[in-house]
Amino acid sequence: MEQFKYQLSGLGEVSIVPLVPEGYVFLRYKDSQELYAFDCPFEEVLKHAVQSGGEDLWPDMDPLEAQLALFSVHVMETIDTAPDEAHILSFGDRGLEAVKGKLPAAAIGED
Repeated sequence: MEQFKYQLSGLGEVSIVPLVPEGYVFLRYKDSQELYAFDCPFEEVLKHAVQSGGEDLWPDMDPLEAQLALFSVHVMETIDTAPDEAHILSFGDRGLEAVKGKLPAAAIGED
């Protein structure tokens, strides 16, 4: 979890709530300060992240570090091209995309 959070920290503040494999991943994007949430638990986000590859791009890096580095690029591109109000990061047939939806209450301090 710490390596995941570290690798994505260049995009903004990353949190996993609760801090367990079944917790949800949130990102307060540094450029806009908008809050984004993945639509699946951390363990599923990580599964998708490691499938993104990256080892060929950075052969001198640890494989997990390279995979997370490339995943970070995918997250940045998805957010930068997201429609307004699309704050849910979802894995679909076309890869990672931002869709409209309600953020979990725990992430925004609502009951």
